[in-house]
Amino acid sequence: MLIRTSKQMYSFCSQNRFLFLLITLLCYLLAWPFLQPFVHFRLLLSLTLTFVLISAVYAVSESKKTTVIASVLAVVWGALQWATNITQGPALEVADSIIAIVFLGYIIYNALHFFGHGKKVDFNIVIASVVVYLLMALAWAEAYNLIEITAPGSFNFAVVLSKTGGARFIYFSFVTITTLGYGDIIPATNLARVVSMLEAFVGQVYLVVLVARLVGMYIAQSLREPQR
Repeated sequence: MLIRTSKQMYSFCSQNRFLFLLITLLCYLLAWPFLQPFVHFRLLLSLTLTFVLISAVYAVSESKKTTVIASVLAVVWGALQWATNITQGPALEVADSIIAIVFLGYIIYNALHFFGHGKKVDFNIVIASVVVYLLMALAWAEAYNLIEITAPGSFNFAVVLSKTGGARFIYFSFVTITTLGYGDIIPATNLARVVSMLEAFVGQVYLVVLVARLVGMYIAQSLREPQR
């Protein structure tokens, strides 16, 4: 009985790998704006990110090679995040943003590979597509943060956002990728403008391709079912 239950649990976890990642991502995104400005709560924020990293590695752990690469990148980014709780400096922040972009890009690539090779529309495929969208926004947020660190003044902020740290770029990234554009954060340099334009473009193209892919998979799935 115990063995059967363990197998069922393993099967459930294996089939819902991206669901766990989505849950931890949402917790991280909801916690960041409220916890990041307060030094005493940053340890809790780093702990939340650690769960995101573990879930991300598990989500793409289809092969040993992928698992190893994702694990190494996750350990490095996690270590840098925890290090920022002890000491801060431009070099550490630059390294943190760079490794974050690399890690998120690698997870996105593998999630897209999973999504692209799916043969039918199921719950995990839909969740994986949502996760990719969220990860793209986070990756661009890190890119904006990197631009501002290396070239201060690349963005103009409303007074209320001027002291909110990296949280403001998560906010700006989601506003940009959805083409909402409130205008309380404005790219002030050519590089910042180009990166913002690319995010808006990629975000919209992704949604179009996503819908086309899901519809195509559903039609193909419907055509196969009567032949069974």
